[in-house]
Amino acid sequence: MNDRELIERIVGEQLGAVSFVQDYVEFHFDGPVIRALAAPIVKEDGQTIRFPAPGSRDKLCSLIGRPVSSFELLEGSELRIRLGRADLIVPLDAERTSGPEAMHFQGSVTSPAQVWTVG
Repeated sequence: MNDRELIERIVGEQLGAVSFVQDYVEFHFDGPVIRALAAPIVKEDGQTIRFPAPGSRDKLCSLIGRPVSSFELLEGSELRIRLGRADLIVPLDAERTSGPEAMHFQGSVTSPAQVWTVG
């Protein structure tokens, strides 16, 4: 299964939870989990906010309950998830990432995590 087929599993799923864990953020989609090791970004209604800027936690939590309508995986750049009028962006590039890993995707509790390294 390639990366796009793996992530495609979240299309139609709603964002069920946002978890803030020490130095990363998790997004739970009724089974699959995306672990953003790079600071996630929300773009909505002409506004862009990046975690951990003031108000970013509230903005990320405002996405809970919204279904995923589509996504774009731009290798070496970003994962962009469409939730209603908002885009949730997980950076995958060295300029916006502080460590060697940018993102993990786990399809279920028992499946191994797919790791995206900084491109």
